[in-house]
Amino acid sequence: MTWIKHFFYPNNESIFSYILEKHNIPYQLLDDEWHDIRDDKVIDRPYGKVIHFINKQFHAFFNDKSKVIYSLYIRIEDENLDDAGTYVGDTASKGKRTQEKMDKYYDQLIENKEQYAKSIGATFVMFERDEMYENFLKKYPQMSEYDAVNIYKIFILEYLAESYDLVLYLDFDVFCRKPADIFNIIDCSTFLRCQNSSALELGIKNTLEYYAQYDKDFRNPESKYWNSHALLAEHDLDSGATCVFNTGIIAASSSCIKQLDFFSNLDEILEDMTELKENSIYPENIQKAFGYDNETIFAFKIVANNVRHKNLDEKVWHFKHYSGKASSSRLSDKEKHSIRKENYKSAMAITNPVLVHFISKQLELAFDE
Repeated sequence: MTWIKHFFYPNNESIFSYILEKHNIPYQLLDDEWHDIRDDKVIDRPYGKVIHFINKQFHAFFNDKSKVIYSLYIRIEDENLDDAGTYVGDTASKGKRTQEKMDKYYDQLIENKEQYAKSIGATFVMFERDEMYENFLKKYPQMSEYDAVNIYKIFILEYLAESYDLVLYLDFDVFCRKPADIFNIIDCSTFLRCQNSSALELGIKNTLEYYAQYDKDFRNPESKYWNSHALLAEHDLDSGATCVFNTGIIAASSSCIKQLDFFSNLDEILEDMTELKENSIYPENIQKAFGYDNETIFAFKIVANNVRHKNLDEKVWHFKHYSGKASSSRLSDKEKHSIRKENYKSAMAITNPVLVHFISKQLELAFDE
C-alpha cells in the first residue's frame, strides 16, 4: 500500500474530520444553499444564500467586468476558394459547402449568437467584409484569403481587447445551445482558454513508418503541429512544448490577449513560414503541408510569449460535430438527414454541451425541424 502515501498531505480538513470522529463531536452538514460551492463544473444552478467561489470568478456575482462576444463571416467568392478536399460523403469542396451553408443559415446564426450574448449580459458584435477587412487583406498577398480571414479574426480579438475586459470569439458555424455564462464558470481571466491537442492525443509518432505514411493536407491538425514545431525550432524555442489549437472558440481576458501579442514581428514570422515551406529539414511529405494558418502562429506565440492557457472542455465549451462516416448510397437524402438528426440528438442528450462547433457544416441539425 506504499502507493497510497502519495495522496497523504497535512491539511486542516483531514485533521478537523479526525477530531470530530475521535471525540464523537455532534455535527450537521450544511445544505447546499448555505455553502454553494462554485467551480468550473457548475453550469446553470441558481445562487444559494452563501456562495463559495472556488473558481475565483468573483465578477460573476459583482458583475464588474465588461464582456463582448464576436463572430466573423467573410464570404469568400468562388474564384478565391482554396482546395481543402471534401467532407465525408460529399462531392462539393469544403470551401464551397461552407459558403453555401453559411449563406443559408446566415440570419439564424447571427440571431443565435445575439441571444446567447444577451442571456449572459455581453455585447455582441458581428464582423464582415468592410473597409477595415479590405485594408487588412492587402497586407498579406502571399496567403490565400481563407488564411487571411483566419488571421483577421485574431486581429479583431486584439482590437476588442482594447475596449473590453473579457472577450469570446465564436466561429460563425458555432451554435449556442444554452444560456450558461462561460466567463462566470471557467477562469478566462488568468488563463487563455482554447481547445488544444498534444502530439500524443493526435497520434503523432517519431518513427520512420509514421513519416513514410504521412499524407495530410494543410488543414489537418497534424500538419499544423509540424508547422508550429518547425517554427519554434527555427527560433530556438522548445519545439517539444507545442500543441495544436482549434481557434474556432477562444475565451480570454484583455491582459491574456495582449500577452499573446500575436501581431508583433508577424512579417518576420511569415517570412520564416515561407522559408520552411520551401526549405526545411522535415520530410517532403510533411513540408508540403506547411502553410500560413493562424493556429500555427497561435501555438508559436503561446510558447514564445509564455502565455498561461488551459484547454476548453470539449464536452461542454467546444463540442465538435463531425460529418462521420458516409451513409449508405441507397438511402434517400431525407433518410440520411433523419439518421444524422437522431445521432445529433443522442449526442446532445449525453454530453449536453453549451457550445457546438459544426465542423461538419451540418447546421440543419440545429436549425431545421
